[in-house]
Amino acid sequence: MHGRRVGLRRSARAAAVLAGLTLLAAAAGCGGDSGDSGDGPAEGALAGASAGATPGASGGGTPGPQGATADAGGPVVAGASRFVVLRSGDWFLSQGLKPIGASRTLYLADDRSFDWYAEYADPVADTSVRITGHLRGLKAQTAVLRKLGGKTTETRIGGRAAVWSAPPGAAPVTVLIAWAPNYTIEFAASGLVPAETLRLAAALRPATEAAWRKAGGLVLDCPPGGDLCPN
Repeated sequence: MHGRRVGLRRSARAAAVLAGLTLLAAAAGCGGDSGDSGDGPAEGALAGASAGATPGASGGGTPGPQGATADAGGPVVAGASRFVVLRSGDWFLSQGLKPIGASRTLYLADDRSFDWYAEYADPVADTSVRITGHLRGLKAQTAVLRKLGGKTTETRIGGRAAVWSAPPGAAPVTVLIAWAPNYTIEFAASGLVPAETLRLAAALRPATEAAWRKAGGLVLDCPPGGDLCPN
């Protein structure tokens, strides 16, 4: 399952690289901040999931394989990055990147709100988690998820406003968390049911850029597919 998801991601990134290089050719003739606290337990996060409820009436259909990562419009608000780390069991940050410099343009071609991503793995479970920082408020990023066809349910995680979507089939369960007024954390889990995903999302903790890098995240000018970039 993880291999299929990574393959889809690589295909999307390859398309983004091609589009970005085309734009660059035509044009040429050619810091870190910790998030808010909110470390408390999830509040009502399992209200719908534990009862096996279908997500709420907003939106419809099935979102894409990467949850809300595809850009479907909405305001982007420039500001400081808000990093998080996942503190739960044996989960570890297997790869993470905040692109800077010229390569950032290529990543933004796929999603104008993209800031950074981190992928976590569990050494014993057949599951994977992708966490993405978005330079959009929760309302705007929820609209993106709905435009992709996701039904959403409102909840609270760690005292923060949040929404979640559990499409049918193999698409990941996606949770959006308001990490700051104009910053949303996207938490997409493959191989987990909604209740498990929401419990795991409650284990996210704010981190400085230094702490995120110590956990394994990279901050560098790194074009998608480059030799120095995460695979």
